[in-house]
Amino acid sequence: MKNEFFSGAIQEKKYERPKGLDVRVRNFYFRHAEKASGEVGTVSDGISRSAISLGLEGGRMNTLKLSSQLPEPADKYHIGWSGNVRTLETMDALTLDYDGKEQISEPVLFPELLDSIRPKEWDKLYISIWEGNKSKIMQEKSIDPAKFSKLSPSQQAEIAEGAEEPVMNEWIDNPESELAKLYPVETAATHIAVLVKQDLDLTAKLDSGTKLDQFRGTHKTITEPLLMKIIILENGKKPQKLEDIGGCMDLNDGWELDVRTDDKGEITYKFIMYRAVHDTGGGVTYLTKEFSVDVNELNRLGEIGLKLKEQIKKNNE
Repeated sequence: MKNEFFSGAIQEKKYERPKGLDVRVRNFYFRHAEKASGEVGTVSDGISRSAISLGLEGGRMNTLKLSSQLPEPADKYHIGWSGNVRTLETMDALTLDYDGKEQISEPVLFPELLDSIRPKEWDKLYISIWEGNKSKIMQEKSIDPAKFSKLSPSQQAEIAEGAEEPVMNEWIDNPESELAKLYPVETAATHIAVLVKQDLDLTAKLDSGTKLDQFRGTHKTITEPLLMKIIILENGKKPQKLEDIGGCMDLNDGWELDVRTDDKGEITYKFIMYRAVHDTGGGVTYLTKEFSVDVNELNRLGEIGLKLKEQIKKNNE
């Protein structure tokens, strides 16, 4: 039976090896677009299940505007999502310009895109701090905190994102915080590193000459821990605080890890950060910045993540 996921294009050029030569895989990890509801979640049931918002200035429309600002599409593409519908909706809109290209398989659900190993106590603490920040922001704006759900999606998003940023900073920047003690940043990094490492290793498995774009729809809190471990700044050092990489992943923000091999199989990597910036006229634009990436650290974290995944599976048997 043909393996759809690992099949490549019909080769017109002759290569010394059938696999892994002159291959390019661009891996795009993007956070979902604006939600219909700005709620992060609740202490009782965790993450929000809200779909993305519609309308002329909603999450879907913003994503459609941004889709044309991505690089020229490859001949083949693939979508992965977290199991939360808004990530699939966002990836579908982001790949609008891939109409007519070959989607190598149906969208695949990857549990790594929605963290399944973090402690419930961490979720409860995170959301409770966010709730407090949200109430404070609304009071400062002379808005009754009880009326949050009555606000428009964009108003909810503005408040919710502002309330969540300091929680992220507390977790990522301060290893002595209760959040970091409950769920260490490196442990979180190993979880998503499993999938990113898998994406990096794919070049060796694809037919020589293949060009493939992969889109992974994810959430805030999922990729930031890994980025803090693998990004190399212009000064040659690793980031110490979230602000060193431009802050946490806001709505529609993401990054690209471009992996390619030449005719001899030599591999190179490129890392690009994408930040969605809104203007006063309702437009939205991606600002990009290139960083170096520590592939050895990524592989190390991925190996740890695989062992942790196996141990969790064994414990659940």
